[in-house]
Amino acid sequence: MLTVLDRQPTWIKGKDKQSFGVCIQTPLYDFKNFLKLVEAFEMYKILGARHVTMYNYTGDPVLNHVLEAYVAQGFLDVIQWPLPREIRVNVSDDLYNEGVYYYAKLAAVQDCLYRNMHKFKYIVFMDTDEVIVPRNTRVWMKMIKSLPQNVSAYYFRRAEFILNSAVMPGENSDERLIKYHPASILARQRIRLIYEFKKKCCFKSIVKPEKIWTMNVHWAEKAMGPIHETDSEKGLTHHYRPNRKSKRPQIVDPYMGIYQDQLIRNIDNLIQNIAALN
Repeated sequence: MLTVLDRQPTWIKGKDKQSFGVCIQTPLYDFKNFLKLVEAFEMYKILGARHVTMYNYTGDPVLNHVLEAYVAQGFLDVIQWPLPREIRVNVSDDLYNEGVYYYAKLAAVQDCLYRNMHKFKYIVFMDTDEVIVPRNTRVWMKMIKSLPQNVSAYYFRRAEFILNSAVMPGENSDERLIKYHPASILARQRIRLIYEFKKKCCFKSIVKPEKIWTMNVHWAEKAMGPIHETDSEKGLTHHYRPNRKSKRPQIVDPYMGIYQDQLIRNIDNLIQNIAALN
């Protein structure tokens, strides 16, 4: 049973609402790649995120300094997510009807929606290996303003970007790129599958939270109003994952290079600040 937190009237009136909050959908489990997390969070900041909420099942202690740094900034809330030991946890897409699927991520999604409902005008639902990317502007707000306004949510198709096919920066590149080797977003030549996943089960969403009753992982299950499916020319979910030996055709997509200077600067500043404090 989830506890419902009733916000104060000032929140309900929207007096202090911020623009974008992010809900990380899958609770952390056996996650050790702190640089991947930093890369994702700093990218979210550039796009317009003011805050991230994530759930911790068994995140590796190596992440503690990173999480603490973001909490100290006021940018992150970490919700501890201990599931009862007797519950069977299932992380297989083929057995989603058996046990609790992916550490009760669906319950985490609902909790995050209602926890942040009156804090933000928009909530972005995605995982740490995903970024909803504006494809004809550089930030979420300008993208949203270019889309229909009389809707309760925006869906974004998914494109898979293959991690182990990335061409990383060469010797003459920014030394910080060579130092941190951020393989997810800042690869110089990123291969992606031409195929775009257009089924609802593959969408990720930006929602107007006060118009949403129930969220699924990929879509709004129950909403008060129409939902807009965004053209990929205006916005696309970039999903960074290992190659699954797909036979689908591929193209080089260097689009994220427009964020390179700002993103690597943000990553460097965060890592340097953590090192100074520890």
